[in-house]
Amino acid sequence: MKAKRSTWAANPKRAVAYLRVSTTREQQELGISAQRAAIESWAGREGVEVCAIFEEEVSGGAPLEKRPFLLQAIAALGEHGAALLVVQRLDRFSRDPLGAAMAEIQVHRFGARVVTADGVGNGDDPGSRLMKDVALAAARFERSMIAARTKGALAVKKSRGESTGTPPYGWRVAEDGKKLAEDPREQEVLRGLQELRARGWPYRQIREKATQRNWMSRARKPFTLQAVFQMTRAVAVNDASKANAYAGRARLDGGRSLHDCRRCRRSVIVRSIHAAVRANGSDHKDLHANAGSYRS
Repeated sequence: MKAKRSTWAANPKRAVAYLRVSTTREQQELGISAQRAAIESWAGREGVEVCAIFEEEVSGGAPLEKRPFLLQAIAALGEHGAALLVVQRLDRFSRDPLGAAMAEIQVHRFGARVVTADGVGNGDDPGSRLMKDVALAAARFERSMIAARTKGALAVKKSRGESTGTPPYGWRVAEDGKKLAEDPREQEVLRGLQELRARGWPYRQIREKATQRNWMSRARKPFTLQAVFQMTRAVAVNDASKANAYAGRARLDGGRSLHDCRRCRRSVIVRSIHAAVRANGSDHKDLHANAGSYRS
């Protein structure tokens, strides 16, 4: 069965711009500025209106599902009736030829095409397509070289006894570059999370409380449930605290009577929780949805 061709009436003088960076924050700011300037210069020369600009901080080799702003840029082609998705260079679009091909398929569905501000591979002739393939292959090679250089640099630091990798939350690399030192602000957040866990709070409620108190990750985003678990799993919580936490929840929730359940008999902790809430009544489905938060 043949794929349907797009009948979208796209305007060849309208474009959506996509900017991508994946290095340190200072270089990101410079990189974004350089990309924006190059695209604005290209638009002025070609007489093209840039309808929307999308910026993303992600590796060029990441799969499409992990590049939400690229997907938004592609969707914006239809919203603005634009026939062009413009990037500064092809390596800003993708460093993976397969990923680039998949993204281009989505672009073509809107009757649009990918163009570069530096002009490489912008035509439809065989020569332009060859130049585009060569540029994507070069981008993939550069990505491999970056990975090799990074691996080599980390090996040298490790041989010197210097710290490598990202320090765990609550810590930072000391001035000597070898040891870890406490980060006062992050340590305060850690103590707050662990205190809530010691009281028997479930992980989901701890996460909600942390968001309310503006306790954020280093990326200034709310903590995930997995992060909360990792940062508080060493905290000892006795069965009484867990049972009391569920009993309080049961009094608020109300609900149906509990039935005998094989899953519940697998854990002594969960059995103690059932015993505590049986007198008050609780929602059995809700109990199971949260029971994993109380297992040691």
